[in-house]
Amino acid sequence: MKSQNTSSRPQDWRKDFDEETVRQGHVLLDSGKMEEYASGPTYCVAKFRYGKKKDDYEKALIQGLNQGRPSMRCTCEEARSGKRCQHMAAAIIKWEEENSTSKKPREYTRPFQNEDGVTPTFFDMEEMTKDLLFYHDIVDKARIDLADGRLEMGKVKADVTESEDMSGSCEGTFTTEYTSGTVSAKFHRDRFDRIDCDLCNMHYVNGPDEKYLSRMMCEHATCLLLALDRELKKNDPGDETDWTAARFLRRYGELNQYYDFDSVIDPEACSVEPKIERDADGHVNLTFSIGKDKLFVVKNLTSLVDAV
Repeated sequence: MKSQNTSSRPQDWRKDFDEETVRQGHVLLDSGKMEEYASGPTYCVAKFRYGKKKDDYEKALIQGLNQGRPSMRCTCEEARSGKRCQHMAAAIIKWEEENSTSKKPREYTRPFQNEDGVTPTFFDMEEMTKDLLFYHDIVDKARIDLADGRLEMGKVKADVTESEDMSGSCEGTFTTEYTSGTVSAKFHRDRFDRIDCDLCNMHYVNGPDEKYLSRMMCEHATCLLLALDRELKKNDPGDETDWTAARFLRRYGELNQYYDFDSVIDPEACSVEPKIERDADGHVNLTFSIGKDKLFVVKNLTSLVDAV
């Protein structure tokens, strides 16, 4: 594959790129898709993964850095059409970071940690994110994005799977200065199954193809996870009550496919009454009574669900 060759001065390289391409270079570098990288005092070469197949990658080569007239090559279609590309930008940004004497190395952080003495929510973000990677500066940017309202968060959904395990999903629209896109996630209580960002084409899948995908979270995905953490702490979807109720509704839905309960059951034949009480310690308790002429307290809601 023939690659495009262009040249510019290293200290002025950003002037040869439009602002959007430089931004894309930063996003690409943060996405973790740089699969291989090598550099020296005057050159750098990087390989970027964009698909699952063996040959699904682009390769950027920058030569002559610190020598006045560096040359830039890349195998991508944009570079072959004579333009500067995000792969070139990402490679040079990486080289600058390595060769800067004033810039501190980027550090990882764990943004989701349970507080001592506080019971974790049903969906435990500390446990769910244990296999994900976060740069400290990216988390800081994502927190600012969340505070500035760049993410429009949808409703967090939680439901029972066919194996009667609780799973959840969330989705949001992230708006930048240039465009907007969707970020989404699917999860169980101890892991993320999938995280996708349309803005920087970052995809994480907890499965056999994970080696081709990114564990490094981009700014937009990190912002979504911060919003999800806030929502989980506020409403705790998926707790024992949600789980049992969801199982009950799932069983009812499955049975109703075969029996039209609404047409054959007398609604006055059996009654279920909820009761909310506050105990001496100030805790709120929800109980149910069921029966026809006489109501009996339901001591085990799970057993009632199984009986149905």
